[in-house]
Amino acid sequence: MNKATLPIVSRLRSLQVPIRLVAGGGRVIVPTREPEHPVLHAAVLADPDRAVAAERSRRRLLAYPPFGSVAEIAGQAAPAYVERLTRLLDDVPDAQLLNPEDGRWLLRAPGWQQLSALLDQVERPPGRLRLRVDPLRL
Repeated sequence: MNKATLPIVSRLRSLQVPIRLVAGGGRVIVPTREPEHPVLHAAVLADPDRAVAAERSRRRLLAYPPFGSVAEIAGQAAPAYVERLTRLLDDVPDAQLLNPEDGRWLLRAPGWQQLSALLDQVERPPGRLRLRVDPLRL
């Protein structure tokens, strides 16, 4: 199992207990805003590969792990860190800094070597800084 399948597997596992409780007959009602979500289809059809395939293609398209590497940058010192990081982005082809959302940025690179080399070059500013490399949930 790789990082691309872990979020899907955890979502499928969250449905496991209710499904077992009604195994003899009954229904599981899942409150959702996405009734067509691949995880729900996989659970209904008892075919986890359906959900994994959908997640894999999404991750490939976005260059998320395992098809690329990402680092989430957050914390009080994140804006200063990102400012210093931006100056170095031209040195790494295909590296991208995605716009902030809720005070966090996402740095995407083709592989972990490029990502690590880039992060290693940034001088750490004072203050609280959180770097999550290849987080399971994005």
